[in-house]
Parts: sequence; structure tokens; C-alpha cells
Amino acid sequence: MLLSLNLKEFGGVAMAINLKNILKNVKLENVEISIGEVVEEDDFEPMGPVPKPPYIGLRPWDYFLFKRYKPTYVVENVDEHVKNLFRLTVAGTSNFIAIAKNRLKYAYQRLGKDAEVKLGLDIEAPLTRTLIGIKPKRLTDLEVVMDYILTEFTECVASIHSSNEQNHLDFESKMFHLGMLTLLACEVAEMPYMMLMEEIPQTLEWGFGLVDAYKPVVLVVGDFPA
Repeated sequence: MLLSLNLKEFGGVAMAINLKNILKNVKLENVEISIGEVVEEDDFEPMGPVPKPPYIGLRPWDYFLFKRYKPTYVVENVDEHVKNLFRLTVAGTSNFIAIAKNRLKYAYQRLGKDAEVKLGLDIEAPLTRTLIGIKPKRLTDLEVVMDYILTEFTECVASIHSSNEQNHLDFESKMFHLGMLTLLACEVAEMPYMMLMEEIPQTLEWGFGLVDAYKPVVLVVGDFPA
């Protein structure tokens, strides 16, 4: 027999602790208890109507935009041209997903999975809060975001092989979706990065006063200089 409880409706974390203490002294046979996800109540805004929006749910909005702002092309084979652009978009999105995964993994090793997310910003993780409906408190909360990104990314990539799209606008629509996933992956990548930067001792001097104008100067811009 499987006993499953939704503790969100019965007091959240406090209920989970009380239930654990009660069951500690109870002998049960052939009973499996599944508590599931425990959601802590806080002052965060209420959940929106469509958390973790799937591609198929956003597709009508994309077509509304295409109708108002019709795409123009200067090539003859539009379908093949857009499909090639879609492949390039997939490559770009996969790069940022990999960066987010690597940074998160490294942050686990340096800070621990339960490290508290403190970025010192007025609004932390705005894309995560808007699209996923959670306010990340610990590093492990970002796994929920990555699961959503990877699920949606995989479905988009599958269209390269299956090619079940009605026309080239479906690929345009999926490029919109991949762009959203890219920005979300960038946000996930930045959070552990900012947390790790706080751990680095600020002992290096920097500024224009240290530049030797009589020697060649290399200006490095960005997080990942080639």
C-alpha cells in the first residue's frame, strides 16, 4: 500500500517534521510512505497560471507576432535557410546550457549543494521567478530550472531529425523558444558564478594606474576570453 501526502496543504515543513516524529514510533508492515516535495511558505508572490511554459503553449503567441511583424527573407529556399538558422541557434543554446551545468557542478564542489543563494540584488533571478515560479534559496533549487531547460531543449532539437513542422515559421517559433531558454540558462550560470566570486579574496590591485603605456596592452572583455 502506498500512502502519499501533499504536505503543502497541511502546513508544509512543520507538518513534515511532526509526521516524521509520529511515524518514528509506529510499526507499519507493507506500507510505503511518499512525502514528495515540501514547499516552504514565505512572502514570495503567488504562483502564476502557467509555470514552466511548454513550447506548444507559447507557439500561438509566436504566430500572433509573425502575423503582425511578418518575417522577410532574401533567399529562394526559405525553408532550408530557416532550418539552417535553427541549427545554429541550437548550437548556441547548447553552449550556454553546458556553461550553466558546469558552473553549477563546480559550485556544488566549492560551496556545497545546500549553499544559500545570496546575490545582494533587489530582485534575484527574475527570469526564474517569472518562468519557473520559484525563488531560488539554495543551489539545489536551480536543478528545477535546469530540468525545465533540458526538457524543452530536447523537444526543440528533436525537430531537426523528425521535421514534422508545418512550415518554416515553426522553426522560427522554436528559435524564439530557444532564445528564451538561452537567457534562462545564462541566469542559472550567473548565480553560482556570483556566489563563487564572493569567495575569492579581493587582494589584486587593478585600475588604469597599473597600466604601463610603454608596453603592449591586451584588453579582455567577458567571462570566457578565447
